[in-house]
Amino acid sequence: MTRSGQATGALVAIDGLTYADLPAPVGLSRWLELLRDHTPGYSAQPYQQLAAVHRAAGHDSEVRDILMAQRRDQIDRGGLRRRDRAWARFTGLTLGFGYQPWRALLLLFAVLAGSVALAVVLGRPGGGLEHTTRASTPTTPCSVVERVGVGLDLGLPVVKTGAAGLCAPTGTPAGQTLTVAGWLLQLAAWALATLFIAGFTGAVRKT
Repeated sequence: MTRSGQATGALVAIDGLTYADLPAPVGLSRWLELLRDHTPGYSAQPYQQLAAVHRAAGHDSEVRDILMAQRRDQIDRGGLRRRDRAWARFTGLTLGFGYQPWRALLLLFAVLAGSVALAVVLGRPGGGLEHTTRASTPTTPCSVVERVGVGLDLGLPVVKTGAAGLCAPTGTPAGQTLTVAGWLLQLAAWALATLFIAGFTGAVRKT
């Protein structure tokens, strides 16, 4: 391990350093600060070494924090291409770089809530939804419960309530808006569900 200078903010080169136990008495947050702010440049080895000793100690939560910190440092100082950097930032936001796939589920729930709210508001009587010929009273307004069902059908990627078969968008501006929004919501729902599966299986993790 070498040190460049003695002033505040001096750089410490620890690439290649190995150790068999936790770097006590330095806490994890301080050690990550050292790796991020006081090294000459990004290197994967110091993060991997730190993760290895925490993994050996059974500190799974700390291991995730270390590997996520590594990805953030790689984005900032790792010389990634613009496309790779954009993808890394996106997976960081939606999946915690694959270590927190629950983020994608929260976003999926947000899409679901938004689709229900949109169907209830735009599908009100005289608006964007009415009963189809499959319903017992065609061309009449859909009830609140039916509009909620349409919203669930819009926001769920796989499971369907069947409400969309009884209530369909009208040709009004509200109905056309609901149709276009439904396409976008379905696309977002499928994308988030796919991201969750990819994050849950570790397919998007990089070290």
